[in-house]
Amino acid sequence: MSSMHYTRCKSGIDPRGHSALFLLSTLLCFFVFGNTSVCLGEVIKVIDGDLNSALQKAATGDTVQCDPSFQIFTGREFVIDKSISLVGLNAKLKDGVGKTEILLVTADNVHLADIQVTGNIGTITEKQRTSLIKFEAEGFVVERVVGKDCLKDVICIQGSKGKSIKGGLVQDVSGTNIGRDVVSIAGRYVLYKTLVSDVTVRRVKCFGSVNRGAVEVSDGTRNITVDDVYAEDSQYGVDIQTHKVGETNENITISNVVVKNCDHAIRMATKANSNKNLVFKNIRGTDWREESIPVQVNNATGVVLQDVEISGSLAGGVVMEVTEGKNVTADSFTHNSKPVGEDQIRFNDYVSDVVLAGKAFRPKRKPRPELTDEMLAAGATAEPDGFRVAFEGEPFFAKVSHVNAPVIPNGSVGAEVGQAAFDATTTGPSVVTVSSNQISVPIDSRASFGVSLLAGLKSPRQGNCRVRVRLLCDNEDSCTTSWLPLGSKTHEAMQKLSWEDLRLREGAASMIKELRIQFAQNAFPQPAQDVYVDELKTTLDP
Repeated sequence: MSSMHYTRCKSGIDPRGHSALFLLSTLLCFFVFGNTSVCLGEVIKVIDGDLNSALQKAATGDTVQCDPSFQIFTGREFVIDKSISLVGLNAKLKDGVGKTEILLVTADNVHLADIQVTGNIGTITEKQRTSLIKFEAEGFVVERVVGKDCLKDVICIQGSKGKSIKGGLVQDVSGTNIGRDVVSIAGRYVLYKTLVSDVTVRRVKCFGSVNRGAVEVSDGTRNITVDDVYAEDSQYGVDIQTHKVGETNENITISNVVVKNCDHAIRMATKANSNKNLVFKNIRGTDWREESIPVQVNNATGVVLQDVEISGSLAGGVVMEVTEGKNVTADSFTHNSKPVGEDQIRFNDYVSDVVLAGKAFRPKRKPRPELTDEMLAAGATAEPDGFRVAFEGEPFFAKVSHVNAPVIPNGSVGAEVGQAAFDATTTGPSVVTVSSNQISVPIDSRASFGVSLLAGLKSPRQGNCRVRVRLLCDNEDSCTTSWLPLGSKTHEAMQKLSWEDLRLREGAASMIKELRIQFAQNAFPQPAQDVYVDELKTTLDP
């Protein structure tokens, strides 16, 4: 019977005569934080660990109260799809249960308090990992959460498909023996066009993260405030990260970070031009691991570091690393109580406008060689961040001829396109590879780069055509993109294909020597036909 699983309380004493004075804070009519209001109505008490029944019975504004001394073992997630409060939950995932959160919050204006969540680290694989608590909604208030033994995050705030998150508070959270972050804020802008904005995180502690640290801000965020963070035996205190080009983190303020026995106090693992207007204040760290770099600034514009105090020995002697950074200012930056000098900061060749202790300097950049005469004669032109092949004039690729309008399809650029031929096949797939003339294009193997081109087929008999690009380098290293399909209408209008965030093995190559385009048709029998290509571009630096 449902009455055995929950109890509605309209006063401070529930019908069984148990005192409910400890719920006084949750019996207020409204909990208000900034622009967030969570209405607290009746109290539903979870009986015998049947949280799901209580959640189903709760109405908007109610409080679901768990017994914190009673641990619920679960093999499925509990979904909060109404604006309610959940207090006192103590739950653990059963061993071997993967890809399952303990709490999935899909409703706005949810309040969680006094929560204990335990994962099942050691019983699932990396591919089965997921966060213990996940928010796909906004206006939340989360306070006093203890998480442990999880393979991923304790709390993850992440927009769902088409739904961004604006507004929320997370405070007083700790994580012990975790695989990822205690609190992860992730926008997923490129994949789902979702942002996370106007979220405050404060008083977070991390005691042992194998692969991450206390707080992560990533993949499309705006106006995020993180304050009072402690991390030990982890990779970092706070991380600013992007997984895909086009995801930016902007207007981020990080303050009062303390780390011990970590690799970084502040880390950035980001793609091209992905961070803007970042402020880091009152950063402390000691007892560094081997080859630690306390502060990393990567792919960022407008960075301010104030009152950074690094203590202890550093095996590599590098206090801060700046790569692909612009307008970076560091004040009151010390190592063992002495001001940090330029010799303690590592720069790459794409850093500009740095101010250290009031002194402005601009690190020198390597000159970039111009395109060779052969490349220019073959139709290549230099771009600010790479080169372009327009397929006008002399062929740039072997096995490619140039054809003139009006036979070229719509969407092409200029008066000519490149043309390659497929032979007829009745026995199996057909692949055509066109190789460029010998080229010499410098590349920083630490950076990501991209390739794009226009492609199309002369006739509608396309036979499931796919395209990919290969870059061959001076040390016999290479980078091969994934196959991308051509659409069914490319005989009418050329299709743009793009590959981003391509990388070589770091330090492996310094020059691209040859470029190849491969076209494949998997359907057969297949008549002979021609494939067009135009406007090939490379982006060689972030």
